[in-house]
Amino acid sequence: MLIKRGQILEGVVKGITQFGAFVELPNGSVGLVHISEVAEEYVEDIKKYLKENQTVKVKVINVKEDGKISLSIKRAKETMKRENEKQKS
Repeated sequence: MLIKRGQILEGVVKGITQFGAFVELPNGSVGLVHISEVAEEYVEDIKKYLKENQTVKVKVINVKEDGKISLSIKRAKETMKRENEKQKS
């Protein structure tokens, strides 16, 4: 499975650090959700929002040439909310 910018995927939190969480994607690759991309509000302690082995929806915000993948939980929620609103109208 090729990971592309803009995709919304389900992944599993594999590790948590002070600056973010590492999420394993369906194809086995791992991306980083920076702490600023976890929630709309300011996140001081990421462990209040995420736990290891938790399944989360993420949006791919960047895939660098070196293979590093940047992910966002809050942008995935925003996109899914907009899509749900479109379907209702």
